[in-house]
Amino acid sequence: VQTWPSDPSITYTDYGLVSREQQRRAYASLDGFLRIANSSRVDAADLRPPLPRPGDEDWLSFERRGAVVLGASLAYPLLLEVLSKLIAADGSLLELTGAFLPAVSIIVGSLLSITLSIEYNRLQKIQDLAASESADLALLTRLIRGVFAGERLAPQRQAALEQVGEQISTLVKRSRREELELMLDRDPIGAIVDVLDAAAGDRAAGADPRLARAAGLTTTLFQTRASRLSAEALSLPQVHFQILAILGGLLIAAYALTGAERFAAGGGVVPPESCLLFGLLTGTYTLMYNFALDLNQPFDGVYQVRRSAAATSLLGARLLLDGELPDGLLAIERGKQLGAEPGPADPRPC
Repeated sequence: VQTWPSDPSITYTDYGLVSREQQRRAYASLDGFLRIANSSRVDAADLRPPLPRPGDEDWLSFERRGAVVLGASLAYPLLLEVLSKLIAADGSLLELTGAFLPAVSIIVGSLLSITLSIEYNRLQKIQDLAASESADLALLTRLIRGVFAGERLAPQRQAALEQVGEQISTLVKRSRREELELMLDRDPIGAIVDVLDAAAGDRAAGADPRLARAAGLTTTLFQTRASRLSAEALSLPQVHFQILAILGGLLIAAYALTGAERFAAGGGVVPPESCLLFGLLTGTYTLMYNFALDLNQPFDGVYQVRRSAAATSLLGARLLLDGELPDGLLAIERGKQLGAEPGPADPRPC
């Protein structure tokens, strides 16, 4: 199941639209921020990724996997009966299969291995970059509070911390498309740079060594954000999985062709063990294919980005912002109620 893009009419001509927008992207739970806004204690459950949507876990269920194995096992004798007639009509088919099966097996194994390696590396990169960016935001919040301490520097402090809050809101609730649009309109980190540059000429703030540290941190934030946005968009195209599905189908068909020869020589008797092995082969490949599809969506499905490190830093920064915001709330907290996104108990790790 994939998140539907903002403009479904161009989905089939713009194949990167879904990965570019990342509508369900979130590096922290909104409930944790609402608890802070309500002066409540943050819960450990706020560090976990969102629960899969209905239907996302179907491919992992015992019923679905059992149905694939059972269906393939029952269909195997009928498949052999049809293929044995093709073999009888053209004996060269078996010679082709003997050379074809090893080559397809190697190609499928190599492509599947490369696919999982790319997806794991991408997932890890997004997770590491988000954690680094969130930690830098928390540190920048502390530095800004220290540099602009006191009533005289309160306007600069408030202006800078409002932009920190905007970037936190982006990482918590806004989609990737919304972040890109925000960067074009009024970049929060760019606005923080403007405040720090203006403060460099202020006698009270300019002499503080923490100002230089904060300025250097904004440079790091620019670079980390750019790398994260790039990694978020690098999902594998759908044609990659179409090729994987076609090759897997050829592998299963080649296995069945090999068994068709024994079926013809044995007088039409198919051993139960052969049926079971064919069912297990089909079920295992189907499971691996769905696993690769799920990994290709870092913010959807079962295997998502682990966000506990990023969420901890973002929630820590929100605690530092408490009392510094004009109305006491971030943009994502306005009009929201705690528990607006209810879900069952989640036993997964953070």
